[in-house]
Amino acid sequence: MMYWAHLVAMALIRGLPAWVVDPLVLALAPRAARLWDRQWQATRANAQVLLGPGVTPRQVERCLERTFRNYARYLLELVRLPGTAPEMLERGFEVRGWEHLRAARARGRGVVLLTLHMGNWDAAGALLAGRGVPVTVLVDRLQPLRWDALVQRTRRELGMQTLPVDANPRAMLQVLRQNQVLGVLLDRPLSEGGCVVSWCGRPTRLPDGGVRLALLADAAVVAAAITREQERYVVQISPPLEPRRRGSRRERAAEVMGQALAWLEPWVRAHPDQWFMFRPFWPVAPALDERRCEHARVVSAPRG
Repeated sequence: MMYWAHLVAMALIRGLPAWVVDPLVLALAPRAARLWDRQWQATRANAQVLLGPGVTPRQVERCLERTFRNYARYLLELVRLPGTAPEMLERGFEVRGWEHLRAARARGRGVVLLTLHMGNWDAAGALLAGRGVPVTVLVDRLQPLRWDALVQRTRRELGMQTLPVDANPRAMLQVLRQNQVLGVLLDRPLSEGGCVVSWCGRPTRLPDGGVRLALLADAAVVAAAITREQERYVVQISPPLEPRRRGSRRERAAEVMGQALAWLEPWVRAHPDQWFMFRPFWPVAPALDERRCEHARVVSAPRG
């Protein structure tokens, strides 16, 4: 179903003028999303955390409507991105902190770039590739497999390479040893494994494999926030993130995770309707106790 829906959407979006397609898609997106009830409810719960205890139900609903409208805009852009001239892509972006990524790559040991399902991460990856930065991104396996192949082919057309998140870690290490950027979407909540971290004042469990690989390979780690500001995207890249304490690799990885989340939190709170998290991010479970977050306290991360 998703495969055929994607093919039909591609044909319509690429075959019809944007002034016809876009207003219709953006208008229908929130209504269609309400039929996706489980994801709608999860997004509502996440928005309530981001917006704070004083938020009204109407404010939450408006945030949800904007979120799914922004997600529809992301999908429209993703379908149209292949074949976009590099100069046109550059016009749609402002990059702040490029010097941090350049300095990180100058070490020659690869870079793990931590970001979120926010703004348009695929377009940002295409921008890096267009600037001559080799990028490999970790991706979820989509079902059915032919839909996954279609989506990953689109990303490769944008200049990125892809690896499934459950690929052999040796393949990921090889990316870093070739001094490439390994893009990791940090916000993949887990039911087990990973590490427990505190974000926005609540504990959650996130994968830490990318950061642990960076420590193993002595690669640099940076975070990146991608937000839409009017008619263009702003990519903000952090200074390199490094553990400040000794300990096991897991403990040091958890500390770097905490730094990355601390650096990213203000951007998500300022743009909660651009964070596309359609599953429960802060599950209610006794195992996710704040006391378990001792190695991943959200500490002040360097700004830049």
